[in-house]
Amino acid sequence: MGLPQRLPPDHIPRYIVRYNAPAPKLRVAYQRLAAKNGLEEVFKTLVDMGALNSLDMDESRRLVQILCLPSTKNKFVSYMYPHEFDDTIRRLDQGPNVAQPLVPLIRARAPPDLIRLVVSRGADLDMTWPYRHRELIRPLSAAILANSESLFLLLLQLGAKIDGAKKANARFMSRHGLHIPVFAAARTMATASHGRAMMELCLGQGSEINYRIPSFDVHLGRLINPARCYLVTPLLVYVQSIKSWKSQAGAPSPAEELAWLLEKGALLSSKHKSGLEWLRGACDSTPTCIEWLLAKWGVAALRHPNFVAVIKFLLQRGEGRGHIHWTFLKHFVHELGHYAHARWRASVHDELKALTVTTLSYLSEDEITITLEKVIRNMRSISSSSG
Repeated sequence: MGLPQRLPPDHIPRYIVRYNAPAPKLRVAYQRLAAKNGLEEVFKTLVDMGALNSLDMDESRRLVQILCLPSTKNKFVSYMYPHEFDDTIRRLDQGPNVAQPLVPLIRARAPPDLIRLVVSRGADLDMTWPYRHRELIRPLSAAILANSESLFLLLLQLGAKIDGAKKANARFMSRHGLHIPVFAAARTMATASHGRAMMELCLGQGSEINYRIPSFDVHLGRLINPARCYLVTPLLVYVQSIKSWKSQAGAPSPAEELAWLLEKGALLSSKHKSGLEWLRGACDSTPTCIEWLLAKWGVAALRHPNFVAVIKFLLQRGEGRGHIHWTFLKHFVHELGHYAHARWRASVHDELKALTVTTLSYLSEDEITITLEKVIRNMRSISSSSG
């Protein structure tokens, strides 16, 4: 039986009787349709008729997902709480993410009064919520991703912690640490135009620019090994989050964004004694920004001026000194095997040569001598073992 999507509120009871259908089932179905189509009066009538009490576990999740969509403008959520909607959800053993959908409402840029209402009903301001691609976020992080300074400041006013809880979920390791607001801002710097403004907001509220978290997702050799973890900072998360090296009109280049982060006190090295999120077990040594960039993008990215500018910027700041020979072996020499096709080899050789010249231009004569000696020695060792 097809359900008409537009029906006057006073016709709903007659429609239920006419088709001799179970009233609770139709109430729930119409409630979802009313929310989808913005039928405010129909939705209110169904709530008054007790449709919320007829929800099962699946219907409650579907309804909350619809109510939190930006297209519904969240105007229906406030109708439910006077009818003890959250108590109904608890009886269904659904949990707080359905009973008080704080993060979905923030991501939909809900009005401040609605956020206050949900918080007054018991929403946890520092609770972690599942996000995409094996990530967690908190309400403050959701406000950053939604580019809502007003909601960010409101959450702080209501008691949210700028760096979240000191202990993350022991059963879950995040990729980029989006549950910490300063990491969400760092990722947003690489993916949206409002990233720098959000980072300014976090730092102005006392966020630690060199806060460290364990991250399992570092592309070394283009492989992801969840069994190994590394300590990363917002600066490295920004580097990891870059999606394209094409210049954007009116937007700062990646090298300019890195320079701005350093001006704000960010450190290239992760070996400092700054704040560290709770960690179970030991971490491997953190790769440098140069290592990470070359491992993820390969030498083929050297055709992009912005990529070369970032490599030069990092070398000028001393990034890579002391272990540049290992970087050559780990990424440059193995690239020749990665691009084994003859058509690619010539361009790869040219790109390797260009990067070698660029790299060595930022080292002293002694460092160049030591580096070349180690590279030659290790390459001979590789050749003899392969032969």
